[in-house]
Amino acid sequence: MRPEPTCLVASKSSQSQKESPLRPLISVRVAVAAAVGLSACTLAPQYTADRSISESVELAGEQVLVVDAILPIDFRGARRRSDIQIDIEATLTASSAETAEEMAAALAIEKANTDPSILTLTLAAPTKGFISGTLVITAPSDLDVQIVERGGAVRVDGLEGTLQVDALSDVQVRNAQNNVLIRVAEGLAVLDTLGLPGTTTQVAVGVGDVYLALPTTTLNLTLFAQGQRIIVDHPQLPRVLNTGRPYEATVGVALAAVSLTAQQGAVTIGAR
Repeated sequence: MRPEPTCLVASKSSQSQKESPLRPLISVRVAVAAAVGLSACTLAPQYTADRSISESVELAGEQVLVVDAILPIDFRGARRRSDIQIDIEATLTASSAETAEEMAAALAIEKANTDPSILTLTLAAPTKGFISGTLVITAPSDLDVQIVERGGAVRVDGLEGTLQVDALSDVQVRNAQNNVLIRVAEGLAVLDTLGLPGTTTQVAVGVGDVYLALPTTTLNLTLFAQGQRIIVDHPQLPRVLNTGRPYEATVGVALAAVSLTAQQGAVTIGAR
């Protein structure tokens, strides 16, 4: 294949990777940068190697899952599971075919138990070149999950346990049923939650917008929202009276708490 010529940019990570015990066939594709066209940067040959990893990790009583990854993360909660399924589709890019192939061969997700109740999965950035692709994790829905995203969007669906996400870019959470804490540096935070009694939902975005969807059934919660613009489109919530000030409302009995902040963006509250 002949991908588009790209500019060489040094990797910001200095993390090392262990060689994977899985060594599938690695497909190396070579592309030479075209000398035609205008560009503000220096073009150079780019070599890519593909790597697929699929593995299962049996749980031994862990109740908390921590995921720290350089790739976009797609987390799927599933009931009646006793293991964690990990699926990676990755493309490694380097300035030589040998380096790209070595990077692909060394790609692995590291597993560690910092505590008997905590399992940590780490997919670090390569020390040379670049990585792109996807990381899909299917795990028991009742786990408490902490995600650190370092290189792409986060999507979470079907989680019954608590959720904490620290992300550089977009986060989407569907069917949240427990406590949620989302922090986004720059991007869009989209969340729908049941707003169940006893739960707290906190979303904070530096640059970007927040969208929260609440059920249309009877709500019992307190809600605080702050942003450059606040839009409320939910049948049980009072309308916005002063867009220049934070929005606060209490509906029914305050059994749940919701706090939404978009420092440089809009906050929208709608119905699911």
